[in-house]
Amino acid sequence: MPARTLSRNDSQLITGGPFTERLKRTLDGILSQVQDNIQNHSKNQVALYKLHFEAQSIPKVTEGGHGRISGERLFSDVFDERLSSILDIPKKPQHNKVDRVIQFIGSYIKYMNEKAAEDTRAEGEDEDEDNFASRFTAHLIEYILQGYHALNKTVRLRVLQITTAVISHLGTIDGDLYDKLRDALRERAGDKENSVRTQVVMSLCKIVDTPTTEDTEYDEDVESELLEMLAVDTAAEVRRAILLNLPLTEVRLAGVLTRLREEDAVTRRLIYAKTLALEGTTDGETSIANPRVLNWEQVENIVKHGLNDRDESVRTAAGRLMTTWYDEMGTTIKAEAGKRPVSEIVQEQMVAFLSLFHLQAEGRELAQKALEAVFRARPDGVDNLRFDERFWRHLTPESALLARVFVDHCRARDSARLDAAMTEVHTLAGTVQTLYNALLEDIDNERHGLSYAPEDLRAAQDTKILIIDQVLQTISLMPIDHYGGQITAKMMRAMLENEQLPEKLIPRCLDVLREVVNNERDLIMRVVEIVDELRDPASERGVEGEEEQAQDPDASQDDMDPNATPMAKPPWNDMFKKPVAELTEKEQQRVDAVDLKCLTLLQCVLERVEETLENNTILMGPTASIIMPAIARENADFREKGLLCLGLICLISLEVAKRSIGVFLQHLHDEDCPDDLRATLVMTLFDVLLAHRHFFVSKPMTEHVGKLMTMFYSMMQDADTDPKLLAVLGHGLMKVVLAGMISAARTDGREEGDDEDEGVEERSSLELAIRNLIVSYTDPTTSGNQPLLQCLHHALGVFAHTSAGNKDIMRHSFRPVYKRLCETFHDGVEDALEPSKVADMFLEWTDPERASALVKEHMSVKEWSVQLDLARDIMRMLLQDTELEKDERKALCSMLSAIYLPDDPDVDPLKVQRLKILAETVLRGRRPPPGQKPREQVEKFDRALEKKYAVQLEGFSREDARQQEQFRSVFEFVDGILDEEEEEDAKPARRAGARRSASVATTEASTGLVAEEEDVKPVIRKTRKRRAESVTSSATEGDRSKPASKRKAKAKAKRRRTSTSDEDTEVDEPPAPVQRTRRSTRNAAKKKEVINLITDEEDAANEAGSAAADDDDFVVEATPKVKPRRRGLPVNVGGDVDRDISALLGRGGPRTSGSLLNSAEDVDSEDEVIGSLLSLE
Repeated sequence: MPARTLSRNDSQLITGGPFTERLKRTLDGILSQVQDNIQNHSKNQVALYKLHFEAQSIPKVTEGGHGRISGERLFSDVFDERLSSILDIPKKPQHNKVDRVIQFIGSYIKYMNEKAAEDTRAEGEDEDEDNFASRFTAHLIEYILQGYHALNKTVRLRVLQITTAVISHLGTIDGDLYDKLRDALRERAGDKENSVRTQVVMSLCKIVDTPTTEDTEYDEDVESELLEMLAVDTAAEVRRAILLNLPLTEVRLAGVLTRLREEDAVTRRLIYAKTLALEGTTDGETSIANPRVLNWEQVENIVKHGLNDRDESVRTAAGRLMTTWYDEMGTTIKAEAGKRPVSEIVQEQMVAFLSLFHLQAEGRELAQKALEAVFRARPDGVDNLRFDERFWRHLTPESALLARVFVDHCRARDSARLDAAMTEVHTLAGTVQTLYNALLEDIDNERHGLSYAPEDLRAAQDTKILIIDQVLQTISLMPIDHYGGQITAKMMRAMLENEQLPEKLIPRCLDVLREVVNNERDLIMRVVEIVDELRDPASERGVEGEEEQAQDPDASQDDMDPNATPMAKPPWNDMFKKPVAELTEKEQQRVDAVDLKCLTLLQCVLERVEETLENNTILMGPTASIIMPAIARENADFREKGLLCLGLICLISLEVAKRSIGVFLQHLHDEDCPDDLRATLVMTLFDVLLAHRHFFVSKPMTEHVGKLMTMFYSMMQDADTDPKLLAVLGHGLMKVVLAGMISAARTDGREEGDDEDEGVEERSSLELAIRNLIVSYTDPTTSGNQPLLQCLHHALGVFAHTSAGNKDIMRHSFRPVYKRLCETFHDGVEDALEPSKVADMFLEWTDPERASALVKEHMSVKEWSVQLDLARDIMRMLLQDTELEKDERKALCSMLSAIYLPDDPDVDPLKVQRLKILAETVLRGRRPPPGQKPREQVEKFDRALEKKYAVQLEGFSREDARQQEQFRSVFEFVDGILDEEEEEDAKPARRAGARRSASVATTEASTGLVAEEEDVKPVIRKTRKRRAESVTSSATEGDRSKPASKRKAKAKAKRRRTSTSDEDTEVDEPPAPVQRTRRSTRNAAKKKEVINLITDEEDAANEAGSAAADDDDFVVEATPKVKPRRRGLPVNVGGDVDRDISALLGRGGPRTSGSLLNSAEDVDSEDEVIGSLLSLE
């Protein structure tokens, strides 16, 4: 560039004064304008660039006392000075002016570099050559890098905001400076402030595709770090920033799809609304999120998690994404449509959309939901659909599904459209007949080996089965006229009587048959006739004249005597009359195939029956001749189907249910019972209990149901319980709890309301059930069992918020559960919950403001004060539970700041005053809160009590309260705690300890926290005696002694009291070894901690001779080195169940059920059988 000739005015500027003042004044004016609105940013960019260009052209200028510097240097210094004045302004809504200034800086850097590049190209110079724009950019980067390590979080945030604004427009800068900036950003990715990390990832996302070497297209290190933060960062705003700013590639798409189950609903919605949204094509390239590019696994995950999401906004966003996919699949079709009818174009477009899904597998249901979303978003397309006879002659799986979803959609929204768009039912029946004949032909070809491509033949069969299934569903949804009903009924019977009918089509045929018969009894009669026909084909009957003896198939069951008990039809086929041992292998295979199909038919019809068995006595015959023999067989398939059919019969017959529970328990106790069948049996037992709840909640049955629940608790605690079975147990127990079948009556021997000195034992059977469910919900070993966790997450919240009494149950369960989970967490068990999360969970469950509106209307003052009782429990834990670690005590203190204090003036003054005593003891005793912040939280809670309940605390004095009987329990507790502190400090071997104990006693006496000497001594004697007894009991308990935790093993050797006489003796004892009682789900070598439910009888048997036996009905405790139970029932109940089952079915002979269906059995003996079956002890 040629040297610039200076004008007279320029010479005046060199002298310094006028330009320096004008520079500062102009820059201040520009920054003042841009902070008000963004509309003037473009104008001010031009003005600032002119000023900047003028400054860089000045070789020297005098600036204050710094001598003569260049104009470019002067501009940078003044700019830095103005920039530094905004860096410490916090980011708040009222300070968005700073955000506008930072936005202007980013836009100016972009404008400056683009303008400088244009000038360089205009003058024919190299664009990589250094110029004033690149020098200023480098200077700005160097300046803001100084703030990356500032102690002030606001400064770090502001410099990173500037980095995010300018990083995409850096132009040409030195490579070393760029690497320095990138490394500084990666270092700040670990900042503790969420807002800072958000700006970091926004900057990293903008440079991730920047080449770092000649052989690398993008920075792989930055990419992997961003994907890791997307997966593990705790702040939802950071994860959202990555999803919004990270360009999609095939590798990054895989990382994004892992966040479809993101815990934050806004983030999940963002994935569907922004990240996966189609952006069209760029330079002929298809978007990586285009449905044509995605594989089936990716499509399945996107659709399944989006359309099944629990949040409505996420489902809506996923539905919009399905609509964009539909539009994308129609672009080519519409371009080649020509003059074809609109209905054909729309139909073809929807079929193309359905081709994205694999309809043979789970994709059928997903395709249906996706198509329903398209129907809702494109109602004009639905109006243009037509399904004429030509359509039904050329069916594909996609077109068949389209027709079925269309019929379902019209039934729900516009039934008039159904008549206009669909053909008659008999046309559909003819289509089914044609496809079924072709299917039978394929089956015959496969059987006789006539196909040279068996795999292709099997695929063709699956396709035909899928089409037939969809057409049958369509028929069942459509209105059926008389003519169509006759044709359809005849065809359904012919298909069901055919042995070659695939099992998948049986439910669909019965659905259609149910629509064309008169009533439920008629359906059952026809199915029973079909079963008889399968076992006794008319073409194979060998006796003349027996056809006339058969019942007329067209006769209605209504004409028969309803009180008559039909007998099972004797099988005419010789194969069914022969003993099993005399059957040939071929005959046995055919008999088994027919029986399995009959069992499937009976199962399907029983699933569709709602009336009681007494109104459908025709089912008695198949039950005796097919179902019960199947249960007695050793074949697993027969036994499972037979038990499932028996369970369905139990749902419609209480009498059968009472006699069948033992059958289910017997197979559940069988060691060879597979996990899937075990889950089915448990589900059946729960269904029977719920179906006949009025009988099982009656007083004679309450005890038996309680024992059955105890069996389920033991199965949940079994280390070898299958995850699927565990999920079934959780679902079933929550249903029983929410149905009110478990008693909430107190079983601890205390009166209602007498809970001041309550312990940690369960107060009722309902509380026992809830504790077991909470243990399963929070157990680290169930962290991967999503069906169980999702069920309990929802159901426990429903339980807590639908009754005020349930909140108190949750409150009383907090202390034992919290202590157990804290021990698990500090033992290093993988996936263990942090104490703070456990605390938040119980705060939500016990919050009275979260109760349902109906519950709030009827809540008493005591029920509104449930979290006051929780605060009392927290205070007691801070004082009494010395084994809690510092973090665990901090979490307890943090709970106090979230405690709900009711405003009602009728809050119990005694409750508030007792809580005040405990709070003062925590603050002034020898076991203070662990740290300054926890102490402030307790003090804040104490002040809140004084402010909120000034009326209740008016005239209250700790000294006066000590003399009152109603405060006796709380002072006994407090004095006992202080006495234990004295005993811990009083160590005769060390004089310093004695002096310290004396000083502590003096201090406590002066503060009024310790009673007078005559009051303390009796408590001390009582405490020593109790502690001596507990130590003696522990010494005799053996296996049940509580294992020393990890933290206790690190402590110094403590003194143990042994009680050999009336006097107390102290002996030195080394610290107990660390014992591991739990195992990680990912480390099979470690044992799982088993939470035992110990009854009175078990406790007495295991602790014979113990000095202090527990009086709890059920005690939840961590037991070390527990041998995992074998699958099935608990060991202590197995023998009795065996005897009960033996008495019912007889061990020596085949399993029969003659008494099962004997309605003439004596009532008294029946009750004895029930009691025997349900006696689990």
